[in-house]
Amino acid sequence: MFILPLLGCVTTKRKGEETSNFKRTYHSFTNRYNYWFNADELYRLSVIKLESEYKDNYNQILEIYPYAAADYKSVKTDMDNVIIKAAKGIVKHRPGRWVDDNYLLIGQAQFIKEGCRQKESRCQKEKRGRKKKKTGHKRQSSFNNFSLKNCPASTVRPPKAGKK
Repeated sequence: MFILPLLGCVTTKRKGEETSNFKRTYHSFTNRYNYWFNADELYRLSVIKLESEYKDNYNQILEIYPYAAADYKSVKTDMDNVIIKAAKGIVKHRPGRWVDDNYLLIGQAQFIKEGCRQKESRCQKEKRGRKKKKTGHKRQSSFNNFSLKNCPASTVRPPKAGKK
C-alpha cells in the first residue's frame, strides 16, 4: 500500500522526453495564479497611479501614453518588484504555458523603468549645459529647444547634435 505512492515520486524524466500533461498543468496553474497574477496586478496599479498623476497640457505636444509624462520615481520600486516576481515565475515554472506572458510583463515594466532613466539623464545633461552657458563657456548646449522647467514631466527628446 505504501509502495505505490513512493513509486510515483521516484520517476525520472529522460532527456528529450515531453513533460506530462499533469506537470504542465500544475506549472501553468501555479505560475498564473501565484507569480503572473501578482506581478500583473502590481503593474496595472502602478500604471493607473502614473495615469492619475498626469494632466494633459494642450499647449504642448500630447503624449501617446498618458503615463509617459508622469513622474516615474513613485513607481520605480514597484516596477523592480514586477520584474522580480515575473522572473521567479519563469525560473520556477518553466514547463508552464504562462512563461511568455511573464516575459511580456518584464518587457513592459522595463519600458516604464527605461523612461525613468532617460528622463533623469536628459535632466542632468541639460543642467550641465546650462551651468557651462552661465559661466561664460563658448560651447552651446545641444538641447536648445529643451526646457529645464519641464524636465521631470517631459519626454520630448532633444535633437541629436551633428545628425540630420
